[in-house]
Amino acid sequence: MSQGSELETVAREAIAVDMEYIAKTYGFNENIETLIENREW
Repeated sequence: MSQGSELETVAREAIAVDMEYIAKTYGFNENIETLIENREW
């Protein structure tokens, strides 16, 4: 089960890098953690 947690961490970091690039490209100055946090829809 520890591998699943590790994969989630790696995936989250990869998504964070992409989201940071997109946010900066479009002029968003929001904290990256705010942009990728879990949502309650």
